[in-house]
Amino acid sequence: MPRDRLKKRFELRKKFLSKIVPTSEHDNFYDSSLVTYYGKVDYEGNIVYPSEKYFSTLPNPNKTSGNTFYVLNFVAQAFNDFRDYYIKGVSTGIIKNDKTRLLEPIRAWESMHELYARNIEQTYSVVINDYMQTPSRFFGPDSFYPKDFDHFVKSFKRFLTIAGRDIKLSRSSFVLSTECPLSTTGLAIEVGPVMGYSNISKVTSDFYSDPNFNFYMKALKKFGFMADVDYPGRIIADVGSPAMQAYMENFGITFDNLFETYYYKTEDYDYDLIKVYLYQFYNSYVTDYPIKTVIKDRGSVRASKYSVQSGNFRTSILPLPTATSRLVCEKTTTEVIQRVKLTQSDLEDKYNDTYWLNIYIEMLNYELGSVLDGNELSKAIKNTQDINKNVDFDSAKSYINGVFKKLRFPHGQKLKRQQLASAASTSAQTSTGTAATSTSTSGGSSSGAGSSGGGGGY
Repeated sequence: MPRDRLKKRFELRKKFLSKIVPTSEHDNFYDSSLVTYYGKVDYEGNIVYPSEKYFSTLPNPNKTSGNTFYVLNFVAQAFNDFRDYYIKGVSTGIIKNDKTRLLEPIRAWESMHELYARNIEQTYSVVINDYMQTPSRFFGPDSFYPKDFDHFVKSFKRFLTIAGRDIKLSRSSFVLSTECPLSTTGLAIEVGPVMGYSNISKVTSDFYSDPNFNFYMKALKKFGFMADVDYPGRIIADVGSPAMQAYMENFGITFDNLFETYYYKTEDYDYDLIKVYLYQFYNSYVTDYPIKTVIKDRGSVRASKYSVQSGNFRTSILPLPTATSRLVCEKTTTEVIQRVKLTQSDLEDKYNDTYWLNIYIEMLNYELGSVLDGNELSKAIKNTQDINKNVDFDSAKSYINGVFKKLRFPHGQKLKRQQLASAASTSAQTSTGTAATSTSTSGGSSSGAGSSGGGGGY
């Protein structure tokens, strides 16, 4: 999005929030513009995603959607208690004219794997159909119709010099992208008002102006949840709040070991995924386009013999040569190349770890918009190969991951827990325009008993 449009969008959003969001005692708001990677990055700067074996189902009493919804087990337990508390408010008359269908969930965890697979399919289609099979003078003639795997990889890399930031081949880049929503973290749940999603601005405005909103926000805080400032029906577990940490303890989880226990690191799989997908992309390309026709000699039209008439001594005009035989058409000769799939044996023998480590570091660099220039990239590749030769392969791969961790988070890839603990607090205070009255977090209290957490991301 162009910078001026982005600025205008930010200003409109700020104006909307300043008028709609109540500047009250509520400090348990979540603002994605301030805490971008909540639940996606651990305390050490590692990009993560949740293990599905720690999920539990959410109640879906009215069966509106017919879907089964999942979140992390401690989040489900906290939500069930929050919902029971809310329903008691309805039954006792504290809540009047409820518009949330008694907090019936309408959306929760989404599979990162399914979204990532869809992204890979789209990437293949763009690279093959919109680039390799669609010649353009911009890239040069040797970028198209690759005849073998080496040519394919070369062409692919040339494409990434332009479109690198838009291509999410590694799982790490995909998880951090906007195509991978907060719902993939297992920490978010959406509840819907009766009017649905026909006009999200109106729904959000109605949510804030609802007479039950104060009770709703205080109830969320009581059970360790934040409300998304852009849409309060989206609630997020505040893993830094004492209330949510109490539920975490029921499953042997603490603020310190949450990501280590419940989440996987994307970097553990990036190298293998890039290797596998380039291999599969090429073989799929061979299946879709098995032959390549190469022009060896282009045809021409010419006269086989010429004669010249005698010149006239009275003038200086020279006669023109004229054809004395019929024209000859020389045919264009072509060669048909049969593309050959890459076998697993080829992959292991011809393209070893030395080859793939170079590819790995190049691909990560392209995904970040070629943040390393030519000299820096060459130095990083040399360091990688030296480590691979003198130490071992895993150390070389860890070196690469460390380089790009610093490039993704240039202000320090390892943050202190106190910094993480205040991240969502800053989000809440900025969104509501109120100053903090204590050291509370996004899910914290405005009194001394407030939460001390709110971590879970940058």
